[in-house]
Amino acid sequence: PNWKRGLPYRAGDTYYGWAQLFARARAELKQAKPELMLFSEGIGPLHARDFDLRYAYEEQWLFPAALQGGGAPAVDMPGQVDGQPITAVELAEWLHERRLSHPAGTRIAHFIDSHDSFWPKALFRRRIVGPDAWRPCFALCATLDGCLMHYIGGEEGNEEFVRRLLALRRTLPELHHGACDYRALQPDTPMVFAPLRSLGNRHTIPVMSFDSTPTRTRLRLPASLSAPDAGEYTVYDALNDRLLIGAGEWGAATSAGLEVELPAYGVAVLVLRPVS
Repeated sequence: PNWKRGLPYRAGDTYYGWAQLFARARAELKQAKPELMLFSEGIGPLHARDFDLRYAYEEQWLFPAALQGGGAPAVDMPGQVDGQPITAVELAEWLHERRLSHPAGTRIAHFIDSHDSFWPKALFRRRIVGPDAWRPCFALCATLDGCLMHYIGGEEGNEEFVRRLLALRRTLPELHHGACDYRALQPDTPMVFAPLRSLGNRHTIPVMSFDSTPTRTRLRLPASLSAPDAGEYTVYDALNDRLLIGAGEWGAATSAGLEVELPAYGVAVLVLRPVS
């Protein structure tokens, strides 16, 4: 914003007025120091164009909207845009359309809380939604393409969950630099979100339920995984340490979709590895 005194309009009315300034600044800064990274708090494609990384306030409405869609009460759920719930299917569609609106290669830092959080009566969102409903929100931030920006203290009550999930992000190449398809898998229950992370023939499916009750869902697999010539895979839930599909079981176990059972607000991380 332009904070010059005496302007006949609000400073916030010039929110994007600095876009050309940073376009010029980027060129000069990168010439002087090529390894410099420009990191912005910003919303929309204009912010993304001239910054290497930005943290995404426009995602904040997704958490209360999805939790409300799954049956959480609507009271004390800050960040909503219009007070309406959404399904996880709509969440996936929104992420897809947001990507289409941005320059190719845009990198976004996903977060639940930040230094600028403004939740009424609480510093952390976990104090508003509770530790259980916080888990799928954190899993969303930690398993999407881009990176995670975490405000220390937000993990209280879920420390072991966070440690296990971040360990998987570090050790699974497809989770930290693989492709991310928000819509490739189609759960047959509306409050389950399951993006597909892929790097070569390595695939991982983070599965998160925003439903306040236990659920069983089937993930309809894309042709790249379900076609007769796609090969066979084992499926291991690395977050919860359970084997879902062993060697030789792929075809029979996935003919009607990959079945996953989740508790209320449950999270699974399904690691698919080809059977040689």
